[in-house]
Amino acid sequence: MQESKIIAFVGYSGSGKTTLITNIIKILSQKGYKIGTIKHTHHDFEIDKPGKDSYLHFRSGSYASMIISNEKMAFVKKNEHLDIKLLFQKYFSDCDLLIIEGFKDYNIPKILVHRKEIKKESLLDSLNMVIAIASDEKLNTNIPNFDINDILNIANFIEKEFIIKNKHASLEKP
Repeated sequence: MQESKIIAFVGYSGSGKTTLITNIIKILSQKGYKIGTIKHTHHDFEIDKPGKDSYLHFRSGSYASMIISNEKMAFVKKNEHLDIKLLFQKYFSDCDLLIIEGFKDYNIPKILVHRKEIKKESLLDSLNMVIAIASDEKLNTNIPNFDINDILNIANFIEKEFIIKNKHASLEKP
């Protein structure tokens, strides 16, 4: 697995990460790329409806449970260790790119999503591997700064740096 197939979008709650990600997914998907996503949360969550069979399976003590139809599937498993690279290998290896929302402390390339109206200290100095910034203001740094509303240029940057470079690298290997 090549790490260059994984990128994270990080920023404070309300900064526009989800909106930016969904718009980038639309652009890259329309170009024919397979995009996978992982959303990190600090809260417990349910993907199934209480009272339904698959919900009851997991809640009764099943270590792993899957619900599947002809069109999609959902898999729930007790989580003991978050390893992004392992998750990529197991579940997203057929994707051209894995976009992650969150995981700011992980050693993966990141785009910092920043809004000036969120009156908190910039995350830029506390993060590693920030390769670009999407913001509604220019930050004083040598890292590429994109206007947060310039979705097409951000998507093109990601395509060039993560998808096209990765395809060329895999063609060059013996």
